[in-house]
Amino acid sequence: MNAWLLVMSIVFVGLGACAVLGAKSPVHTHDLPVLLIAGALTGFTLVSLGVGGLLGSYRPVPLTVGAAVYAVLCWGLALAPGRPGMPCRVRANLRLLRACMSFTARRTWRHPVTALVFLVAAAVYGLRAWLSLHLPAADYDGLMYHLIGPDKWVQAGRLVHTPENLWADTYPMGVELVAAWPSVYLHSVQYAPLAQLPCYLLGAFSVLSLARRLGALRSHALLAGCTFLLTPAVFAQANTLYVDASSASLALGALSLAAGLNEAALAARPRRQILVRTAATGVATGLAIGSKTSNLVILPLVALVILPRLLRLRDRRALRRGLPGRAVVACALPVPAVGSWWYLRTWITYGSPFYPVSLLGFPGRGSVEELVIGHNVPAALRGAGKLSQTWTSWADGLRTHYVGYDIRLGGLGPAWLLLILPGALAGLALWSRSPQRRGPGHVLGFAAVLAMVVSPASWWGRYVLTSVGTLLPLAASALTRLSRLRAGRCPPRLLATGVRASAAGILALSSWWGQSALPITTQRDRTVHGPDGQPFTPLHTVIELAEHPDAAARIWPWFGYDALAEIPDGSVIALLQNHVQPFVHPLIGSRLQRRTTVLGSPTTADELAQRMHAARARYVLLDQSGFARQLASAVLNDSPHFRVVNQPDQRIFGADLYELGSFPAAGTSRPSKALHRAGGAHRAPECGRVLRRRPRTTPNRQWGGSGAPPG
Repeated sequence: MNAWLLVMSIVFVGLGACAVLGAKSPVHTHDLPVLLIAGALTGFTLVSLGVGGLLGSYRPVPLTVGAAVYAVLCWGLALAPGRPGMPCRVRANLRLLRACMSFTARRTWRHPVTALVFLVAAAVYGLRAWLSLHLPAADYDGLMYHLIGPDKWVQAGRLVHTPENLWADTYPMGVELVAAWPSVYLHSVQYAPLAQLPCYLLGAFSVLSLARRLGALRSHALLAGCTFLLTPAVFAQANTLYVDASSASLALGALSLAAGLNEAALAARPRRQILVRTAATGVATGLAIGSKTSNLVILPLVALVILPRLLRLRDRRALRRGLPGRAVVACALPVPAVGSWWYLRTWITYGSPFYPVSLLGFPGRGSVEELVIGHNVPAALRGAGKLSQTWTSWADGLRTHYVGYDIRLGGLGPAWLLLILPGALAGLALWSRSPQRRGPGHVLGFAAVLAMVVSPASWWGRYVLTSVGTLLPLAASALTRLSRLRAGRCPPRLLATGVRASAAGILALSSWWGQSALPITTQRDRTVHGPDGQPFTPLHTVIELAEHPDAAARIWPWFGYDALAEIPDGSVIALLQNHVQPFVHPLIGSRLQRRTTVLGSPTTADELAQRMHAARARYVLLDQSGFARQLASAVLNDSPHFRVVNQPDQRIFGADLYELGSFPAAGTSRPSKALHRAGGAHRAPECGRVLRRRPRTTPNRQWGGSGAPPG
């Protein structure tokens, strides 16, 4: 039943996105996929925030009803002027989109190089999708905090706070909100990585659309879009819950929609088209800033694209009457409506919208460099300046067989230094000398530089994917200019063909390097150790492992949680406030079969028992380190009330799992017999204000994790 509700909800959101297509006259077709995907992502986001956040009913039926309401509202707004031609325009746009994609597919086969790159991208993402379906989550930051939010939201039935991890409770989680949509219906986060793939498609189509606006040929624009998808730091995250590639794609979508404002002014009924275009740009910008704090840099870039165009529209008499002001309002209002939820929640809870990072005058625990970057600088970059670090990382992409989802050195691949960067510089120079200057070439160049400058780690590939996406259209336009030059001493067409062939070879090679070994540690000693001692498993071993019926128990860190097999489903596991486990998601489980709760900082066994009883928790994790050492010793000696569940070789990251049997008689109440019969399968009370604690940012080098979240 829930699977059918999931399909219905997706159909409703898709119908609402189609209403956006009906509000746009078909000037160019390359931005129709961008509008369609952005409208669908907006629907998932707004319905989740409204139903799960404001109404507190994050469950299958309310979400489906909310999706239906979203479709009705979108069509109602689109039909508000009462023009009967709206459905016809939707059908016309959909037919135009289908015809354009069919034409592009037919023309692509006439360009073997572009077709080869497209097939490589399809193979890479097909493999990543297959792995995400057959293996549980094994990425460090996903287990650490990206998955905790969806876990707790689905279990609680509303968008609650997550005291288990500070980063999960304070960071913008717009991408996680989209990824959690199927989890609500299927009660499993197994499909969460697949839910991010529309964001990847949005990034590819945005690059393609920007390239077409700069005058690139269709085949060259498609090559640029596939190149973005085949950037190692992009496809390496496709089967994880890392959000860097998705957030960069949302930023590129906002820039792509903003760049089409001039085309809207040339359409039929230009006033309506301009307002629709600016409103869609505002919505896409809100999605971008709601996915990651670093995307705040997109705000001045969008303004730099839109404002000059609106000022030039004042010269047209038909558009002079108050249109620029209305367009600015139409663009500005959706930004906070879509993207401010997480910042407001963090501001109310912690006193700063960017907590725990100190940013823009708001207090925190330190800068991004202090909290995140400093703990993750590779040994080859320590002590060097920012420019030296960046160049070392770029050059490392020429010779390193980079693997993993958290690529640090060489994450942009050899295509970045050999093709994209020189091609973009040539494209920008040609655009500046062109009398027509089609498209926002100067804004794309400025966006790439700005994203690199404001990035806390420009050497880290996954932090500068927006720069890659903004330079690719310039490189595609330069390739088109080269192929159209007249023959001289060096035949331009032959040179352009050589560039395309080189691009295909480099992309295929870098894709193989990124797929040859994956950061999955098996229980057996069959790993290949990469940089910094990180363990990586060959691809054929990973495929064999994924086909094994008990694959979840054979990879890290899941084989370290064997002790949880001794407790019944529905149990509540208590954690201490200042000594929370680094990975909470395996405690909860992929099927969300267990719950966790944070008890604070009890000092005695009796106080711990009382708090566990109040939270209806039957199990607690304790170890012999730090402030919990004395409490763990007291619990270990309190054998009448506590017992150790795990064997000595089954400790969970050095912690023992204790079961509460009964309570001391003096001054305490005993848990009900029903609690013991149900194995503690009671719903834990929701937490109020999240207690502030310092997150664990020291990476576990044994497993090659990044330790700190992406900032």
